[in-house]
Amino acid sequence: MKPLSVTLVLFGVLALLQPARQLDLPGALLGVVVLLCAATTFRSTVISSFLKIFVGIFSTETIVFGLAVLAGRAGLWPADYAEYLPPESLPLTVAIFSILVYLVAQSRIVRQIMRIADRYFNAEEAGRVPEVMRHQGVYYEEEARRRMTTLSRAASWGLYVGISCFIIFLIIRMYSSIYGGFGREGLYDSLMK
Repeated sequence: MKPLSVTLVLFGVLALLQPARQLDLPGALLGVVVLLCAATTFRSTVISSFLKIFVGIFSTETIVFGLAVLAGRAGLWPADYAEYLPPESLPLTVAIFSILVYLVAQSRIVRQIMRIADRYFNAEEAGRVPEVMRHQGVYYEEEARRRMTTLSRAASWGLYVGISCFIIFLIIRMYSSIYGGFGREGLYDSLMK
């Protein structure tokens, strides 16, 4: 995470210098947010391993999309591919997502949840379920099987009812086309004659 944060600092300085050279102060907002993102990325070495992945992905996207936006601002983006230029808000958005993941990771509840999840996420042994989870797994397997059976029965009955209604509709349409409709008497009277 530290090399990524150094890269973010370099990109943030570039994102600050480029608008300053063009006297575009609103454009400097990207540089400020990227520098904040660099600080949270640097400090994210102590958060959960699972959440580090999100910080890393969002920070990398900030650099990639940000370089494209800066190239578009500076006129270095090829004119043939102007329609593929990402919007200026995209690197800002992913930088804010990275900051938000870091801030959410600081809450006590998320730290407790991630402390439990990281034991399994960082486990060296693959494919082994702890003894406590085995009984729960058997229960969930039985419950899933029961629910799938119920769902398949309901679907088959729904299909049966749908096909029956379609057949009844076809019979009425055939009767109507053969005998010229039902007339004034109504459906029941014309079927009972």
